[in-house]
Amino acid sequence: MEPIVTERLLLRPARMEDYPAHRAMELAPDFGLGPTTEHESWHRFQRMAGNWALQGYGMFMAFDRQTQEFLGNVGLSDFRRGIEGIDGYPEAAWVFTAAAHGHGFATEGAIAAHDWLDAHVSPRRTVCIISPDNARSLRVAAKLGYRSFGEGCHLGDTVVLLERVAMAG
Repeated sequence: MEPIVTERLLLRPARMEDYPAHRAMELAPDFGLGPTTEHESWHRFQRMAGNWALQGYGMFMAFDRQTQEFLGNVGLSDFRRGIEGIDGYPEAAWVFTAAAHGHGFATEGAIAAHDWLDAHVSPRRTVCIISPDNARSLRVAAKLGYRSFGEGCHLGDTVVLLERVAMAG
């Protein structure tokens, strides 16, 4: 697939040479999922690539257009988390390096990823899960049109379940 180019970002599926940057992000002390092993990091990276092959959509690697610096991952995938109400639907996700926080990259990338999915897959509904304490991600989700429809549990933590329903038309 052709990369997506936004005002400040270049988005594309993962390539083998992207793994060191992906791993470095996951090794950072402020990485949202906490300490991660090489095995867990490699598995997430492989899953990102595999989702494209199996689903026809997935997570993008996000790069700064000007510097080519890796900034994070953003996109949608059916992660099959075992949470009632979200499995079987494209689930939005974004995770960015600490240096990329607070610059609007998550919103810019997520809008572009949703626009691409809407044009190529046309899902009637997309979902996402966010920690109730993650105010930044909750704001991004609200900008994308997501609304809460309940709470769930993921990896032992309470999460807000959000959905975005396509407009008929």
